[in-house]
Amino acid sequence: MPANPYTKSMLVWTDELSVSVVEIDDQHKELFARINRLFGALDASAAEVELRTLFSFLEEYVVKHFGNEERYMQDYAMYGYADAEHHQSEHRAFIRDLREFKIDLEGTDPGALFIEEFKRWMHNWWMMHIEHVDKGLGRFLQSAFPLLGRKQPL
Repeated sequence: MPANPYTKSMLVWTDELSVSVVEIDDQHKELFARINRLFGALDASAAEVELRTLFSFLEEYVVKHFGNEERYMQDYAMYGYADAEHHQSEHRAFIRDLREFKIDLEGTDPGALFIEEFKRWMHNWWMMHIEHVDKGLGRFLQSAFPLLGRKQPL
């Protein structure tokens, strides 16, 4: 039986991805679950209405998650999170690109190459963003408020 290419692009949560802030880690786990549902629907050539629903569901959650991270940045701005502007610009670029992919997916019957490109982009973006940007926010928040990783959301 040939290997399933879908499993290669699934987003899998590991402890190495933790930013040490419970609320952000939990949201990343939920994002991975939603992205994987969308990947599964794309691989299964789901009906357009299902794809639109999953895309909208993901898009809404991404906006909520980014808003939450940015709220942390604002709430603790007095401690000087130096990467805030760059972090927020990455969020804006992701939302812009996600909407472009959504338009492309809605405009045509996406081919396998397009779907693989989309999945690769999503996978790479989230892995790189968490590893190189969100972890920096986590370190900043831990230094500003060391108990944050063990506390309930604000």
